[in-house]
Amino acid sequence: MGSRRYVGCSDEQLMDYIQDGHEHAFEALYDRYWHELYRFAWNVLRSEADAKDAVQEVFVSFWIRREQIEITTTLAAYLHKAVRYKVLNSASRLLESDRIHQPLSYELVNAFAVQLDPIALKELETTLNRQMAKLPPAMENVLRMSVEEQLNVAEIAQQLGLSEQTIKNQLTAARKRMRILCRDMVFAVLFFMFF
Repeated sequence: MGSRRYVGCSDEQLMDYIQDGHEHAFEALYDRYWHELYRFAWNVLRSEADAKDAVQEVFVSFWIRREQIEITTTLAAYLHKAVRYKVLNSASRLLESDRIHQPLSYELVNAFAVQLDPIALKELETTLNRQMAKLPPAMENVLRMSVEEQLNVAEIAQQLGLSEQTIKNQLTAARKRMRILCRDMVFAVLFFMFF
């Protein structure tokens, strides 16, 4: 029978069973909330693997700490808040990693567009453009050709009469500078999205 026995239980009842060590109650809780938590994580991280990892880590931690957990709101609110924190940490790690293959401005607009209202999105784009304008002119030009015109390295190199390696170097340097310039702004956006 397994977790089906617990399907009709309220969240409070499930929590009581879980704290008593009932694994099937935990499976019922997992089945109840996994999809919506995953959807939220994916909307921010835009990565199936990262979103799944974030939600999985929250559930594993929940099971391990089940006896110490004190819920002051609702179980759903507790799980959502835990996933928000996990996603914030994951986004922070992504900003520090080399896994961002597109320039940061492109990643931000795509990842946050579904979460922001049109006015906030316009402000974000304006800020990103201001930050891009702080780059050296040649670097800014290469980055804009990559982002706005969606040109690949070979196409940019051909148009500018430069080697592909020079374009790759310019894009790598531009991405690094944009990550540094925009880091605080990203955390501010994440904060207002979540809280």
